Amino acid sequence: MKQNQLRNALLLAAVISTGVIACSKNYETQNQVTAAPLPADENASVPAAYHIQASEKLEIPASIDLPTNLPGGNTRVATYYATGVQKYKAQVKAGSDPVAYEWVFTGPQADLFDINNKKVGTHGGGPFWEISPSDSIFAQAYSPAKTAPSPVGAIDWLLLM
Repeated sequence: MKQNQLRNALLLAAVISTGVIACSKNYETQNQVTAAPLPADENASVPAAYHIQASEKLEIPASIDLPTNLPGGNTRVATYYATGVQKYKAQVKAGSDPVAYEWVFTGPQADLFDINNKKVGTHGGGPFWEISPSDSIFAQAYSPAKTAPSPVGAIDWLLLM
């Protein structure tokens, strides 16, 4: 039972950090941290430690907060930084005349990094997170979806099971 709680907590931490941090396009000044400062050169890459430490300071909205699961509860056990893409495909819009196309989301594709900027795993459609072949987490969305606007200008946050 304890291992399932640990796996669930890791999943939620991975979901939050992947969704929040991977797609962020700007670096809000209120999220800056002193242990991992932004590089002086604006063209330099921002270290994973900066993003991970900044994510630890973000407040999770009540609509997607971690379930309490009493008596043990949930806690964050790991946080990773992800770099990657959100993949889309063009498809014919149903009922369009003349034919029109729309973009349809197909899934994410990202690499996961630890605080030392070492690649430790991958994130992909389904969604799934894989740290090693024996350490994979698979999730699914609630129906209806539980979402919240991102506080850092990224894609909406999504709570997954």
